[in-house]
Amino acid sequence: MTQLVAGFAFANERTETGFLRNLTLEMKLVLRALDPVAREGKVYVHLMPATTAREIQDLFQDRWTEGRVSIFHYGGHATAGELWLEGESGGNESFFAEGLARFLQVQQGLNLVFLNACSTSAQAKMLIERSIPAVVATSSKIPDDLATAFSEAFYKGLASGASIEEAFQEATALMLGRKGEEAFQPSGTRSLYWEEDHEDTLDLPWRLYLKQEARWFPAQWRLVHRELDTDKISVPKTPSLEAGKVLEKHLIYENLGHSAIGTVYRAQHLESKQDRALKVTYQVIAGMKAFEELMVDGFKAMHQLNHPNIARVLEMGRLEEQGVLQLWISMELIKGKRLDQADMKGRADQVLALGLDLCRGLEAAHQVSFVNAKGETERGVFHGNLMTKKIFLDEFGNARMIDFLFTNLARLDGIQLHQPIEAINSLRQMRMTEYFAPELLAGDATVNALTDIYSVGAILLEVYTGKPIDQWKFSSEKDLAEQISQLQGSVSKPLIRAIYRATLPNPDERWQSAEEMGDSIAPSIGIWHRLVRRFGRRITTRR
Repeated sequence: MTQLVAGFAFANERTETGFLRNLTLEMKLVLRALDPVAREGKVYVHLMPATTAREIQDLFQDRWTEGRVSIFHYGGHATAGELWLEGESGGNESFFAEGLARFLQVQQGLNLVFLNACSTSAQAKMLIERSIPAVVATSSKIPDDLATAFSEAFYKGLASGASIEEAFQEATALMLGRKGEEAFQPSGTRSLYWEEDHEDTLDLPWRLYLKQEARWFPAQWRLVHRELDTDKISVPKTPSLEAGKVLEKHLIYENLGHSAIGTVYRAQHLESKQDRALKVTYQVIAGMKAFEELMVDGFKAMHQLNHPNIARVLEMGRLEEQGVLQLWISMELIKGKRLDQADMKGRADQVLALGLDLCRGLEAAHQVSFVNAKGETERGVFHGNLMTKKIFLDEFGNARMIDFLFTNLARLDGIQLHQPIEAINSLRQMRMTEYFAPELLAGDATVNALTDIYSVGAILLEVYTGKPIDQWKFSSEKDLAEQISQLQGSVSKPLIRAIYRATLPNPDERWQSAEEMGDSIAPSIGIWHRLVRRFGRRITTRR
């Protein structure tokens, strides 16, 4: 896996009135916070004390770090329109915000900019407009010592496996808990010391700025993926169902685990005698109306689909348990092996058949029409979080996709769920870069047909080679074929073509529909397998 780079620029003012005494300490504390993941080789920390404009240029344009800088941090003096850097021959010089925004806009792989200086909100908005996914900045002046403490807490959170949003919330909570609002006084600040153009405030000055179109994805970016230490964190339990209990004609057998929004149980429907997967949502802390609309819309769309490559969504209802209102969804329980537990490495015929299954299922989902909770007709439901763990191979070898209903993650913005530790751990281990399209990670788009197609390409590449897509770097279809050939010998040209075009960074250059991608794969599969995958399990059963 390509090692990420975190660049830290620090610039001071050498006069007595402008000198920031905590700036050197901040550099040491940030280095200490990231040291565990740096020693593991997961991130390279590039420190730039007494930063000049040339050093920032070299950080992004050096042959070794170019395209790998994921975090850019600045600590020092600033105003709404400039950062205060150190000059090549001594003294200080301005680095103007417009130029910085344009320069950072063209840098590949940049996930976070942190401007730990006074009153940088205007710069943050400029960066967001220039397509930087996430920016931490300040709305007012900040005390020098608290700026240091905040950055330490934030990077400790990132190093522990927290997302950008989680690390930000942890850091702000720690600042309030340790200092209280009264500690946020404007004296001894990181503004240019002669500037007095912002009003004093006792409000917490730090803000997390995210692209509004798809803010969930940038907020969930993680520097590393690891489990929480459950001994140090206490999260109240959401009411759960026990084996033997009956919920709306569903007899609970066992707890199958936790998802992002609810607990999944194996249950038997008492009338049909069929085994089902029963998902019961966690308690909704905020945004219940929006959450229920999301669930109802998804249910209406998915309930109509009876496709051999999609697990059926059957019933929906409400549950009030111990004064907590929850929703539940009853789904077809797929019996078989999960794709991440299967071995298809080097087996082009199986991977091509898998690709056709996924494309046919997505084609049906992307075309379905339904009336949403607002009474409006919508067309298309998108998976949004397709990965190997969301795909089962049934007893006939057909691919079956699950969790369409619950993974339009962009719509979860503003909704807060009472997640147990198990669910938080699951999210912290989610490797979004392996399956999510780059425009989602950058916050440039919401889930759609083209992001689903990218996920299919990433999945096919992983199951065919055994290596996730973020461990590959290829510039052409020929380049990808040559690299795979070196790894495992012969390659399938139709499969390479399908993968390459599905995973192109520019969505306009990808397959433009799941049907188009499926049609490109179908001729490479025998006629019998094509019939099975077009018309479903009934053919397989008759055989």
